[in-house]
Amino acid sequence: MVKRIGITGAIGTGKSTVGRLLEAQGYPVIDADEVVHQALAENTAVHHALREQMGYEIFDQRTGQPSRPALAKRIFQHNTDKLFLERLLHPIVRQEIERFFTQYQAKDLAFALVPLLFESGLEPFYDEVWCVACSPAIQVSRLKVNRGMTDEQIKARLSNQWALDEKIKRSDRVLWNDGSLQALQEQVEEAIEKTKAHPC
Repeated sequence: MVKRIGITGAIGTGKSTVGRLLEAQGYPVIDADEVVHQALAENTAVHHALREQMGYEIFDQRTGQPSRPALAKRIFQHNTDKLFLERLLHPIVRQEIERFFTQYQAKDLAFALVPLLFESGLEPFYDEVWCVACSPAIQVSRLKVNRGMTDEQIKARLSNQWALDEKIKRSDRVLWNDGSLQALQEQVEEAIEKTKAHPC
């Protein structure tokens, strides 16, 4: 039976990088953010619900899909809309992740990248939780350089997530992504070996 590993962390700490390292080693990985993006792009029921709640102004007139920048701005300004979006999308994400783990039942390990794992109370659904962490200075630098975010945008995003220290305390394993890619890969390999040999 597959062991379910949830990978979390804060924005900009490197969850996606860890996911790519795991995939390179042949492990199945699902990314909750990609499930959300697909639902926003293709799910007509989601589109209808968003139009009912927020109107047409959050939609891209060219594509007919929700505009992610407009949606992000809206939910960070209106907590009611944020809660509505979470109630709309979280069940879809959980269903897709459950389908993913069922698909890979014969594997020894499978991984789900879930940024809001703790915030959503999803710990019971995983056999282990790994947290990808880095220093605040490196986190901010990555968000500015890689995503072009402003200090205000970074502050808004971080305010909607648990503090990284709290996620670290509640996780079974921590991968520190302050150094080189090689250093991170070595930690990933060590975590895999420990998980297989000594289940938490």
